[in-house]
Amino acid sequence: MPRPGTKDNPLRVAIIGAGPAGFFTAEHLFKQPDLNVEIDMFERLPTPYGLVRAGVAPDHQKIKSITKNFDRIAGNPNFRYYGYVEFGKDISMADIRQHYHQVVIATGAQTDRQLRIPGEELEGCHGATEFVAWYNGHPDYRECRFDLSQERVAIIGVGNVALDVARILCRTPEELEVTDIADYALDALRQSHVREVYLLGRRGVAQAAFTNAEIKEMGELSDCDVLARTDEVELDPASAAAIADDKKALRKVEIVQGYAQQSPRGKSRRLFLRFLISPVEILGDEQGRVCGMQLVRNELYQTKSGTLHARPTDLFEDLDVGLIFRSVGYRGVPLPGVEFNNSWGTIPHQNGRVIGMYTHQPVLGVYTTGWIKRGPSGVIGTNKGDAKETVEQMMQDLQSGMVLQPEKPDRDAVEALIRERQPNVFTYTDWLRLNEIEVVNGQKLGRPRLKLTTIPTMLSALEREHVSGARKKILLPTDFSRSAEQALIHAVHLAKRYEAEIHLLNVIVFHDDDPFHPGQHMENSSDILNKLKQLGAEKLDEISTAYTAPDQRYELKKVQQRGDSVDGTILKYAEEEDIDLIVMGTHGRRGINQLVIGSIADKIVRLAPCPVMTVLEQKTIAHETIRQILVPIDFSNYSRLALTHAKKIAADYNARLQLLHVVQEVIRPTFYYASDHPPALQFTPQLAERATQAMQDMLEGTVGINPEAEFFVTEGHPRTEILDFADRHHSDLIVIATHGLSGFENLLLGSTTGMVVRRAKCPVFTVKAFGKHFI
Repeated sequence: MPRPGTKDNPLRVAIIGAGPAGFFTAEHLFKQPDLNVEIDMFERLPTPYGLVRAGVAPDHQKIKSITKNFDRIAGNPNFRYYGYVEFGKDISMADIRQHYHQVVIATGAQTDRQLRIPGEELEGCHGATEFVAWYNGHPDYRECRFDLSQERVAIIGVGNVALDVARILCRTPEELEVTDIADYALDALRQSHVREVYLLGRRGVAQAAFTNAEIKEMGELSDCDVLARTDEVELDPASAAAIADDKKALRKVEIVQGYAQQSPRGKSRRLFLRFLISPVEILGDEQGRVCGMQLVRNELYQTKSGTLHARPTDLFEDLDVGLIFRSVGYRGVPLPGVEFNNSWGTIPHQNGRVIGMYTHQPVLGVYTTGWIKRGPSGVIGTNKGDAKETVEQMMQDLQSGMVLQPEKPDRDAVEALIRERQPNVFTYTDWLRLNEIEVVNGQKLGRPRLKLTTIPTMLSALEREHVSGARKKILLPTDFSRSAEQALIHAVHLAKRYEAEIHLLNVIVFHDDDPFHPGQHMENSSDILNKLKQLGAEKLDEISTAYTAPDQRYELKKVQQRGDSVDGTILKYAEEEDIDLIVMGTHGRRGINQLVIGSIADKIVRLAPCPVMTVLEQKTIAHETIRQILVPIDFSNYSRLALTHAKKIAADYNARLQLLHVVQEVIRPTFYYASDHPPALQFTPQLAERATQAMQDMLEGTVGINPEAEFFVTEGHPRTEILDFADRHHSDLIVIATHGLSGFENLLLGSTTGMVVRRAKCPVFTVKAFGKHFI
C-alpha cells in the first residue's frame, strides 16, 4: 500500500477539540502541497468553536467573526465534524489507533488555577472560568449560581479574562441586551445589586496582562466610573527601565494613570483598579459565606535573570466584599490514554510532538496544539502559529514513515462506530442548522443570536426543524420527455447528496367527454385511460429499474395521478405530501402523456409551497456536478434569502459563488432633458466599488459557511445580464428569489425570475419568501 497522504491511501487525522487550535490545525493540514488528507474533528459538546463561543465576552462580537473562517475550513469535503462525542467515553485512544494515522489533541484549558490560600472553599468564591462559561451559555455551567445581590465584588487577577468579568458586571442591562449573552444570565444581571468591583493585581501596572484595547474600553462604559490609586500606578525605576522602549506598555501605563487622575462622575457603578496587592486569606461569616478578604501590599524586586517579581511587605488591609472571582489562569485537564503534566496542566511535548512524561520519547502518531500544549497564553490568533508548528512535526513524521498503522482506515468504519456509540452525534450541518435557529431567534429580539444553552434543547430544536430526522422529499413531475429525463438526473444527484426521497409523479390529464355529444362519455374512454395508465406505469418501472441500486442513499417512489390539469395536480400533490423541493424540466414536447411545458413551469415556480429547481431541455445532458453558483443580488431581503440557500449548496458541493449585481439602465423620454441628447447613465468605478462592498457585506452578514466567492457588477437589463453572465462564466446553477423588492440600486422583478427560469441553460433554483425551505 502506498504511503499515507495519496489519493489511494489518504492520511487519516483525528483532531480532538473543536476550538481555534483544532480548526487552525485542520487549515494547515489542508494547505499542505500534494497531500490528500481526511480530517475528523471530535468535540464533547454539540457546538464547535471552543472558547470563541463559550469564552469570548458577549459584548465582543467582532472577535467572534473568526468563526466564519472556521466554517470555511469545515466546508472542505474531506472534513467531518462529530459533535457531542466525548473522547474517553464515546471514542478511546485505542479506537483512534485503529482508525487514524495521526491524532492531534486540542482540548484547551478547561479549568482555573487555585489561589491556595485559606478560605478559598467558602461559598461565594468562584473561578472566573465558571462565571464566563455561565454568561456565555455553556451547557455545563448553566445551573451555576452567583450571588449578585452583593454590592461589592473582588476579581483577583488583571488579565483580559478578569477585565471581561468586570465589564459584564459593570455594564447596564441595556448594553447587554444587544449582545448574545445567555438569556438566563441577562435576566440575572438585570436584577444585579453590584455597585463596586475591585480588580486586584499582584504586580504593578506595567506588568499587567490585559491589553490596551481592553483597559481603554473600561473607560467607555456608559454607567461606570473607573478609578485607580496614584501611588499604585506610579512606576518604580526598574519597571520604567523595563518598558522604556515598549510603546504598547507605555500606552497601557498612560491609560491607567489617566484613570488615577480622574474623579468620580456620579455613575451608579465603580470599578477600582488595584496593583501591587495580593489576597492572603478569604474571610467568611458564620454561615460559611464570603464576607471579605485580607490583602497584603507587595513590592517589586529584580531577579538575577532581570525579571521583576512581587514579594509581600508587612503592610496589610481588609477589603469587605461578598463575592470573589479568581482569575489567575486556566489549566488543562488530563485525558484517558494521553500523557499529562499535572504540575503545569499541559501535555508534555517537543514542538507539538507529544512525548512521554518520564521517558521524554515521542509517542508515535500523537500531537498537541493550543492551550493544552503551551498553557493559557496569547490571543486567538496565537493558535495559528502554534498549529503550524505542530503540523510541521506531523509532516516530518509522515515523510519518515513514523505514523500509526490503523487496521480500519476506511471513513465509513469510524462513522459506523460513532453512530453506534452516540446516536445523537451532531454533524457540522446540524450545527449550521442550530446556528441559524439561534440567529433567527435573536434577530427577533434585536440581538446577534439567542443561544440554546442545554443539550436537550439543541436536540429538540433539530427535531422540530427536521421532524425527527425525516427524509427530505423531492418531487419530480415527469412526462417521460427529454427535459424530464434531464431534470431526473439532477434530482437523483440532489437526493444522493441529501439522502432524500424522490417522488416520481406522472400526471394523466384525460377528459372522457364526447366532443360530438355534449354530456356523454366516449364509448372507449375507459380503454384509452387504462392504456395511458399502463404505458405510464411501464415507463415509471423503467426509470425505477435504471436508478435503483443496492447501495443508494435515497429512495424512489413511483406515483400516478389523474387530474384536470398538470399544474393543478402537481401543486396539490406537493401540498398534500409536504414536498420540500420540486425539480422539473421546461420546454418539453407533447408526447404520449401530458407534458411539462414552459407555461406550466411558470405556474409551479410562482405557486408552489416550496423551492423549485427548473432544468431546460438541452441537446446534450449537462453534468450534474455543481462547481459555480450564480446569485443575482438586488440587496433586498429576498436576494438575501437566495444567498443563504446558495451558501449552503456551495458548502455542500464545495462550489464557488458568483454574486452579480446589475445596475439597470434607465430610459426616459427626450423631453425630460433640455438638450436633444439625454445624458447617459454614469456607470462609474465608484458605483461598482460600492456595490461590490455591499455584496461582500451581505455575504458576511448571512447565515452559513462563507465559501469562495467572486463579485461582479454590470450595467444593463437584469434578466438579459443574468442570462448572458451565466453563459459567459459557465455557471452550473442559478439561485434566485421570486418577488424581489426594489433596493437602493436595482430591482429583480417577477418577470426577471420568469425569464431566467425559461431561458437559462443551466438549472435554476428558485427560492420562495413563503412556504418551506429545502436547505
